[in-house]
Amino acid sequence: RAAQALLQRVDGLVEHKMVEVNMETEAAVSTADAENFFLHVAQRKCADCGAAAEWASVSYGIYLCVDCAGQHRGLGVHVSFVRSLAMDRWTPTQLRRMELGGTERFLEFLSGYPQLVGRPRAERYASKAASFYKRRLDAEVAGQTYEEPPDEKEAAWTATSQPSLVCEEVDAEDSSLETERAQLEATFLELQGKLQAALMPSI
Repeated sequence: RAAQALLQRVDGLVEHKMVEVNMETEAAVSTADAENFFLHVAQRKCADCGAAAEWASVSYGIYLCVDCAGQHRGLGVHVSFVRSLAMDRWTPTQLRRMELGGTERFLEFLSGYPQLVGRPRAERYASKAASFYKRRLDAEVAGQTYEEPPDEKEAAWTATSQPSLVCEEVDAEDSSLETERAQLEATFLELQGKLQAALMPSI
């Protein structure tokens, strides 16, 4: 059961990776079009501190000030993909993500999880709630619907620190190191194959 649940999580990671690849390979819009888009954003405030924002996390569709953008870069691109509003090129998919997201919508979503308030930035953006929000944006950009958000009790946990969030409790006899190792090896091989298939150019 644990391996099956982990593979389900792998599917989600592969889907998100495919979205990232599409965003990176898509042709950029003109600088003028990007500037015009951001000029018409009503609430362009930093999602983390409320200061004026000249940067953004495309992952969450939120705006960031220069200081918080630097902190987001430290989280790694797999957590938060940071772009400058003025200096970087933007693709239509990235702009659509910012249109569907926005600082106000993200903060409204997080307000449903008060236990995340005051948490360190790394923990907040690694939470199950933040991960759900990012994957929901993936789906919305693709014109799809997504699952229900995590409940309040689970929202602050991370998948890496709380395995019970991504799989059912494993029976005691199945939790030996050898069993876990075999499950992880099988999952790794499955993930490797899925990533190779996702990144393979179409013929």
